[in-house]
Amino acid sequence: MKKFFSFLAIASAILAFNSCEQQGVEEFKSIDHLTFTSAKPEVQDAADTKTGWTGSSVQWLAGDKIRVGFTLDGAWQSSGKDDDTTPRFYASSALDADTDIASFAVPFGTNSFQESVKTLNGDIVFYGVYPSSACSAGQKDAPEIYVTIPNEQKPSASSFDSSADLLVGQSKPVEAMTEDPILMSWNRVVALADITLKGLNVLEGEKLLNLTLTAQESANLAGSQIVNVTDGSYTANESTNEIKLNVSSLEINSNNLEVWAVLLPETVSSLKVVLETDSATYTKEISGLSLSFKKNKRNILGIKMGDAVRESKEVNKYALLETSNVELIKGENGYDDLTVNGQFAIKVGTSSKGGSMSVTVPAGSTKLHLHAAAWNGVTGLSLNISGATTNPTSIALTPDSGISGSGPFELSGSVDDYYFAIDLSGIDTQTDITFTSSIAKRFVVWGVNVEPEPKEITWELADVEITAEPSKLEYTVGQTFNPEGMVLTAVYVDADDAANTKTVVLSNDDLTFEPSLTTPLTLDDNHVTVIYGEFTFVFEITVSEASTTSITDELTYSLIGVTGTSYAEWSGKTSKSDAVYAGQSAGGNESIQLRSNNNNSGVVTTASGGKVTKIVVKWNSNTASGRTLNVYGSNTAYTSATDLYDSTKQGTLLGTIVYGTSTELTIDGDYSYVGFRSNSGAMYLTEVDITWE
Repeated sequence: MKKFFSFLAIASAILAFNSCEQQGVEEFKSIDHLTFTSAKPEVQDAADTKTGWTGSSVQWLAGDKIRVGFTLDGAWQSSGKDDDTTPRFYASSALDADTDIASFAVPFGTNSFQESVKTLNGDIVFYGVYPSSACSAGQKDAPEIYVTIPNEQKPSASSFDSSADLLVGQSKPVEAMTEDPILMSWNRVVALADITLKGLNVLEGEKLLNLTLTAQESANLAGSQIVNVTDGSYTANESTNEIKLNVSSLEINSNNLEVWAVLLPETVSSLKVVLETDSATYTKEISGLSLSFKKNKRNILGIKMGDAVRESKEVNKYALLETSNVELIKGENGYDDLTVNGQFAIKVGTSSKGGSMSVTVPAGSTKLHLHAAAWNGVTGLSLNISGATTNPTSIALTPDSGISGSGPFELSGSVDDYYFAIDLSGIDTQTDITFTSSIAKRFVVWGVNVEPEPKEITWELADVEITAEPSKLEYTVGQTFNPEGMVLTAVYVDADDAANTKTVVLSNDDLTFEPSLTTPLTLDDNHVTVIYGEFTFVFEITVSEASTTSITDELTYSLIGVTGTSYAEWSGKTSKSDAVYAGQSAGGNESIQLRSNNNNSGVVTTASGGKVTKIVVKWNSNTASGRTLNVYGSNTAYTSATDLYDSTKQGTLLGTIVYGTSTELTIDGDYSYVGFRSNSGAMYLTEVDITWE
């Protein structure tokens, strides 16, 4: 049995600071009401819980989780098992969407305890902790619980790092377990700091990395704390007086840098400010302060940095270089369809398996530079290096919280934190260097470069071969040529070394088609010519009169074959027409479940069913009102749902279908391929009917 809780943020008491100017601190005050001109921060695709500013308040965000425990007649409740007397806090399910008032489903255990809570009577009070991820695995005696405020944070341009937020909540007493929502009020334990570094003299072209704030040694700003969930009081367990903010995604405007931080309420008497770029550090130390950061407040802090001391640092271009000058080759349990900070990367291993990857270095290479990180939460992982004489022979990896989920990955730390330099010797011929995980865990590699850098090769086209012919050679008037199934392979030769060759599978963008891929076929067309360089290939086709018969495909989650709430890619699905469907979706609520984040969820046609004329949606009632389905048309075959997020591949936006407002879209114009995706947020489609002529 699940219990549902509705949560409403409570207003805090009015507190304020007088503006003051103390030895470089230009402004410091706390205010009750937030005033922003920025829009709501983009929701990050990560497993961590989070809250965010809407511009005037804090809002629950999709993916948020809480942890809940409760007392019965003042006594904390355990799991109910005979040998377990430790009070328990239970994790909720994640929110599906952003909201001002959130309802969380919290499952309280299983088996005997699940049955026993149905009959509990007395004064029952529920206590909550947000975020769920803040709670440590070990637990003290209730009402105290171990929580961690991370001292390394990554704020956005308009909001704080929500994984560092900390709230405790409490309900009013209820007399028995109930199916009705239970209102819980929340109290923020931490202070929110809105910081502006003013008058910065950062040199043009320098890239921001980190901002570190260090208070007096006795200050408790973050780290592991013992928190009393009944009133939000806390004591330090393993605290730190330092907050390190990753500001690599932020920008300096008019010599000012605006950034947010989350810290525990504290009076700061001294402050060391260090702004780090890729080329230097800018340091200012301030003493004689009395800055009282208040909990549940937006504490505004302005710091004059015009007289900060600049210290240049030796720059290793390879430490910051995220691109590669050699090919990354996946090995055992390797996956290569990934990026780190927008650059190509290889992921190796799973949650229970290790693996390997390799690079091929040219003769004469003396040094190998690379970036590698362990999966979020993984410790004790090293990479063993083989294939040549190297120094070192293994490297120890550190995890990064941004290396988690299905990607693409954005580092929470600085790029150079994951940089390694490896000396090579005896590389007289082209050599494969292999990296193998020391334990059965995942890692990611990107930004691999060799010295001396490989010479630039001039490749000359020697031959083009037909590896496979097009799958479709019969058409009706008005359709366009579909090259799906056709594979042309080009053979290139090194202009300076005829023995050095390479083959390249050509894409449609590399080729010229006559008629073009967007030109409707007529009865006069009996062949298609494909041209690459000086090479020409002719494929005979048959074009007949188009039939006016309509055929309607019925797409359901059972046809697609994806069940549950985990998203998966699928392809090769057919219904009644000749259309072939592919996409990425989940099957929650026994429906076709789509989402807009990750830029990869949707449904497309990889083969045409004729001319698409109409789309009808049967909405599942679990869809939030106003959710919008974007429908696109094209005369070029789609390859995957990611095409719908690429303005050069998505085709024409034919219209939208909105839950609660519309269920169908009649399509004007001639389009041989169709695709659809969520405009924003999760949605559930019981059935989608697509009509072709």
